[in-house]
Amino acid sequence: MKFVATIQARMGSSRLPGKVLMQAGGKPFLQRHVERVMMSRLVDKIIIATTVEPADDAIAELGRLHGIEVFRGSEDDVLGRVATCLQPYSGWGHVELVGDSPFVDPQIIDEFVGFFLKNKETVDYVSNGIEISYPNGAEVNVYSVDSLLECDKRVGKHNPMREHVDVHLYQSGLYKCENLLAPPWFNRPDLYLEVDTPKDYQVMKAIGDHFEAKDKKIFTLSDIIDFLSDNPDIAAINQREHRKYWEIKGISGA
Repeated sequence: MKFVATIQARMGSSRLPGKVLMQAGGKPFLQRHVERVMMSRLVDKIIIATTVEPADDAIAELGRLHGIEVFRGSEDDVLGRVATCLQPYSGWGHVELVGDSPFVDPQIIDEFVGFFLKNKETVDYVSNGIEISYPNGAEVNVYSVDSLLECDKRVGKHNPMREHVDVHLYQSGLYKCENLLAPPWFNRPDLYLEVDTPKDYQVMKAIGDHFEAKDKKIFTLSDIIDFLSDNPDIAAINQREHRKYWEIKGISGA
């Protein structure tokens, strides 16, 4: 089975406009994200799934400059956007990623894809995002393209939940889902490795700048955890920010 990875990315954001093209260590977050996914041994293709809004021309240009396919669709109907861009890949597996979590670890991607391949007769969806144990922003969702195409047909076109994607698999009760918990050395749900607020940007920029200064182009999740453990003042900057996905996952606010 081949695997296609999509990165959902857009410039529009009420809390931090333009976040995916903000820079850390001299590179836009989205470029770093693509470079990290390219390190995966099991992802065969990468697509940036952005919107038709003029502001997202800049994202399309970044994709062109780096030879990455860009699909443009609805800004609000994210389920439809991702499903439509995946229609040519029926029979493939899908690695779902979001652009505001640019420091995803390619080794974790491969571990989850490998788990899915070994268990695909009994498991439809593999994630570490249903129950949070890894650092927030290290989420990886793996499932078949055909499962998402089914969801796109089943969920009403005016359903406001179409702004989300994988939630339609694990909350439907129709798919066999597996949430993988972090091993002890990755069990840091108190850390937030995402870019959604100005405080998030401070943390993520500090991480990117630190490893760029060390000339470490690809750094692992372990490297990031070590850095934040050694610099708890940086880790604390965004630990009390409200997260929009808390309501979906049933997580209490800080």
